[in-house]
Amino acid sequence: MDTIQNKAGCDSIITITLTISDLGLTVHQEENTLVGEGGAGQFFWIDCDHNNEIVGEGSVYVPAMNGNFALVGSGLVCTDTTACFSFVMTGTADLNSGDSFSVFPNPAQNSFVIDIDQSCQQVNISLMDQLGIKVYTHSFSNMKLIPIMVNLSPGLYIISVEVDGYGM
Repeated sequence: MDTIQNKAGCDSIITITLTISDLGLTVHQEENTLVGEGGAGQFFWIDCDHNNEIVGEGSVYVPAMNGNFALVGSGLVCTDTTACFSFVMTGTADLNSGDSFSVFPNPAQNSFVIDIDQSCQQVNISLMDQLGIKVYTHSFSNMKLIPIMVNLSPGLYIISVEVDGYGM
């Protein structure tokens, strides 16, 4: 309650009722996956290390690398955000014996070739810098030797290869 004096000098009593809704959002890690739960109808994930950039949607998110991520949930009348969760990759899935690729030349300057051992229907290639920011992405069809032409600053880059929907 608060008492406020009006223009005529009379006191007015104002009662404010404030209701704060808690969506009960939580985040936990299951192997290399972040799982969000709570009373929200819509979820999306933000990268706390890169200006809260939206990096995923839904209650489950699989980060490409270590970092800090938060879950944002929207209910009927409010939106809530968890604290940033420190994600540390726990390992990688075992590859099938035939699932491998090679890169040459390595090191390279502005071009290199990825050899994926066999021609595949759909190949998605991504390059990420040391901060995990994608600096190149492209899809190829029915290729075994994939030429990559890029103009990047000297440094260390991570290559992500997805073949027919499966990571290598």
